[in-house]
Amino acid sequence: MSQDIKFLMISLKLSNFLFIFIFQEFIFSLLDIRVSWNTPSHLLFNFMFH
Repeated sequence: MSQDIKFLMISLKLSNFLFIFIFQEFIFSLLDIRVSWNTPSHLLFNFMFH
């Protein structure tokens, strides 16, 4: 039983890490788009957080 819980915790941490990594890649690609479009950064933040 405890081994299963331990395995579950490890897999949760791994999936969490993967999610954060993918999310960072997504943010960086948005920033690249912003740079290529020469858009002010506050527009991007308004788009993301509102």
